[in-house]
Amino acid sequence: RVVAKMAAAQPQGMLALLDTSGRVAYASESLASVLGMTSDHLLGRPIHDAVGVGEHDRFAKALATALDGHPSTLKLPALGTDQSLRTLRVILMPRRDDPSAIDSIELQAMDVSDDQREQDAVQRSERRLRTIMDQIPVTVSYIDADYRYRYINRAQEQWLGATDEQVSGRKVADLVDEAVWANIEPNLRMAMHGVQVPLERQRTDRQGNPVWHSGRHVPDVNDRGEVVGTYTVFFDITERALAEQALRHNAQELMAAKAAAERASNAKSEFLANMSHEI
Repeated sequence: RVVAKMAAAQPQGMLALLDTSGRVAYASESLASVLGMTSDHLLGRPIHDAVGVGEHDRFAKALATALDGHPSTLKLPALGTDQSLRTLRVILMPRRDDPSAIDSIELQAMDVSDDQREQDAVQRSERRLRTIMDQIPVTVSYIDADYRYRYINRAQEQWLGATDEQVSGRKVADLVDEAVWANIEPNLRMAMHGVQVPLERQRTDRQGNPVWHSGRHVPDVNDRGEVVGTYTVFFDITERALAEQALRHNAQELMAAKAAAERASNAKSEFLANMSHEI
């Protein structure tokens, strides 16, 4: 009766009915085809025979959850009779004819291959981007509208002395001292109001060395025109800053030497004038 109702409700659906030992009491042809079998071949067999060996443990845990009375969901790869690899979203629903006991498990499957391919492509793209960001000698951070770090690259990890995992979700104010927060908060606030903020700053690194940075806060604006965060990028310009300091120091020394030479020349001229007067 249960099988007939399932088949009638979703004649093209990917459905199965399992007994409490996990054996197949019914399987639709569409589900069997996606699993690379026929429905007759599945009947009476343990359902885990139809999933990949590497998925047995995951499926067993999901089935145990359903047998405990709780719906369970997981994704499974499936190689169909046409040799195409698909991704199935599988839902295991406990069924009760008697309210006091579970007598079977209803399996519903959906082909989510397209969604999975898109998700895999996004994840590959994100991994590539993270790899690139971790190789560049520039500190990069993303801070959300609540002033919490959501991402930092490797250069920023080295600057903060903490990993992306350790700082993600934490407020910036909790990770820097009060003086630094008082200095950077107004600029972050401007960025959160949609203003690009160019910056040059001097800091002291964790070894106590002076460091100069040049960069900017760039607002992250969503499709509705709302600022949802800011990207913060800084270049280390310490070498340039030290070179400019040296040039300014040399220029000052040159000016001092020139002034001293002029004073000496004036003194010499005055001495010669006085000597000529005496003679």
